[in-house]
Amino acid sequence: MSKVADDNNSLSPLELYLSKFSTRPSVSYEDIPDSPGGKIAYIETERFIASSLYSSKKTYDEYSENIQQLYKLTFADPIVMEKFVIGTARTPEPFQFQGLVNSQSMRWEKGYPFAAFMVTDKETDTVVGYEVIGNTGIDNTGELVYLFNKDYHRSETIQNVGYENVGALCLVYGESLFKAKKKVNQTYNEEKQKFDCGSEFIKLQATARDDNLASKRILEKIGCKYIKDDFKFEHNNHVFEREYTEITVVQEVGNSFYDNSITMGLMGEELMASNVVHSNCCFIW
Repeated sequence: MSKVADDNNSLSPLELYLSKFSTRPSVSYEDIPDSPGGKIAYIETERFIASSLYSSKKTYDEYSENIQQLYKLTFADPIVMEKFVIGTARTPEPFQFQGLVNSQSMRWEKGYPFAAFMVTDKETDTVVGYEVIGNTGIDNTGELVYLFNKDYHRSETIQNVGYENVGALCLVYGESLFKAKKKVNQTYNEEKQKFDCGSEFIKLQATARDDNLASKRILEKIGCKYIKDDFKFEHNNHVFEREYTEITVVQEVGNSFYDNSITMGLMGEELMASNVVHSNCCFIW
């Protein structure tokens, strides 16, 4: 083993990340008008900014240009969707993309922080992709899911887009949810008009097809460990987990968003609520 490889193996996931990117990811929030407790979250990295996938509008035609662009460049693109869940593109109709946006928007509006982000390029304002730590239905476990615009797949000119964004999501934002003892797998209580129940967030789970080597490398870089195989949708998948401990916590978050007993959820629920079969499937470049 070379000295460089040995040195990399001795680094923590965050140290490894910071050895690649000069800017430490930051997390910030702003209030959603007329929504007590509702917050828009931002995760800023060296080249990108992820913001809450949120819209006060309820139909595709009313969504912002950026949200419509997210649909066209990811969920509607058969190349992007080829290895994601059932391997087919989505439609903008209520039971697919529109249902996803509306359910994620409600989570942010109600102050539930396990909800989706839309990633954009800071230099061009181009939509780069979708990412989320959300619900799994497994105690104490959130699910990591993401998709990226094919123009940002690894090439000679564009590299490490998945690692930069997924690393920030898991190593900084995810750590902050763990430190704040947020509860994952909460569901919306219509009577109380809030998300409740759930269990304390302590680990991530992500799934990559066994032929998605780039995805597996990124999961390993952010501290995920292979735990089992899972055959779904006519293909074998590798399931990974990352457990948070007090030792791994890397960022203090002194923000009122975390001073309240609040949380949010994932794409798995959205797809099931949209009558779309869902698996714990992660697609990374």
